[in-house]
Order: sequence, then structure tokens, then C-alpha cells
Amino acid sequence: LTPISINYLQLTNESDAFLEVLENNSFLKRSFEQQFITALSYSLNYDNSGNLKKRSRVKLKYNFEIAGNLLNLLGSQKEGDSSKSFLGLEYAQYVKTDLDLSYQYDINKKGQTLVGRIFSGIGIPYGNSKTLPYIKQYFSGGAYSVRAFQIRGLGPGIYNPPNNDNFFFDRSGDIRLETNLEYRFPIYYYLKGALFIDAGNIWNINNNIVGGQFTSNFINELGIGTGFGLRLDVQGFVIRLDLAAPLKQPADTWEFNYENPVLNFAIGYPF
Repeated sequence: LTPISINYLQLTNESDAFLEVLENNSFLKRSFEQQFITALSYSLNYDNSGNLKKRSRVKLKYNFEIAGNLLNLLGSQKEGDSSKSFLGLEYAQYVKTDLDLSYQYDINKKGQTLVGRIFSGIGIPYGNSKTLPYIKQYFSGGAYSVRAFQIRGLGPGIYNPPNNDNFFFDRSGDIRLETNLEYRFPIYYYLKGALFIDAGNIWNINNNIVGGQFTSNFINELGIGTGFGLRLDVQGFVIRLDLAAPLKQPADTWEFNYENPVLNFAIGYPF
């Protein structure tokens, strides 16, 4: 339990291209304005993976955070302003919670293992905020997420930025859903392998970006990918290479795109 945390961030050296994106995206622009955050947070971690006598093991991480309520009592509002401020700083007000659950089952004593993971998270701005602060928003893709997509390479929803190569910071949202399934097996001594499939995406609560709002059709908007991984596991220290390719883009039908694979290099297992 963290009774209070204080964060203040200020942007410097903004490029013209960055400012142009903010002007064309009011949701993103707003998320960079309220960078004064005072929050209360609670985290719960459960992990019995160290018990090697059990064939099935569980890891659970739960986080809850609420921000801005105390400052809302102390803050003041100038005439003509839509938001309150404290000591001249506009503060954020939101509630955010997420759950990360993984389950590991040992198929046999030779090191063959099946591991599944589910992640769900949501952040809701209210009161003094219309959007979550940018550093509190979710993103998807990368070595610890949906590995067939680059980091910040998914969403929100079926939204696709005009230039994927240069602009990635507008791919964030209020909601994140992911699921992963991985079959791990030994190859030779410390070298291990894995076959995996990942699915996930992010969304916004409100229709701030065309195609980015969370709806009942969210299942059809998941990005899905599959791949093969190599892991050098020396007494718990893991160097990992995962090669993955998309099976489905959020806005498209199923199609295995092996021509543009994504190579992920990371330390430690993905979950």
C-alpha cells in the first residue's frame, strides 16, 4: 500500500512533427496537459512458482490506483477554466486497476511446460480529467506482450496512424486486454525453445479516435500472432529471442503474414 505518490512531468524540446500530431489529436493533446499526479495505490502479488513439487503453479499481480481526490478538495478553479488547479498546476483525477494472471503446468519431468496468461486493465478519468495522463495509459505489442507486433504497434481498436514508421506515441488507450499461450520445451542443456500464440489490443472508453472506442465487437479487433522462441536459461538468468508473425491485424481477417516477422530480444521470460 502506497498512501501517496507525487509525480510531475514537463515536456521539453517538442519537435514540430510531435506538435502537429497533438494539434490533430485532441485526445492525445489532453493526455499530455495534466502531468501533476498525486495518487494512492495498492498492489497485490502472489507467486508459488518456486514450489517445484507442484505440477501446476500460479502467478498473480493486481494493481489499483486512484488519483486527485485530495487535491480536488484543495484545488481552485479560475473563471473561464474548465479544470481545477493546485499551486498553479492542473492535476489529474482518475481510477485505474489491472490484473495479470499466469498459470504454468508441467507436462512431464523432462522440462515440457504449458504456460497461459491473461491480462486485463482499465483506467477511467473523471472529475478534473477527460483523459488519463499519458504515462498512465496502456499500450500493447513488444517482447512482453503481443510479440508479433512492435512495441506500441497495436490499437487503439482498429485505428491505424497515418505513418506507422514515425509516429507510435498515439497508440495508447484506457483499456488493455491480452492473452498468451506458450509451450516450452528443452533443446540442449541450457538452451530451451518455445512455441507460442498471443492475442490482444488496447481501446479507449470514449470515441476520441476513429475506430479506437471499446465496443461489444472487441473480440474481432484483437491483434493475433504466433511464433517460435529460443531461450538461454542459466540458473534462472534468461536471455530470450522470440520470432513472431501476425496471424490477424485488428482491422483485418485471418492471414498469416510471414513476410514481415518481428524479432524480440529480451531478458527473462515474457510471463
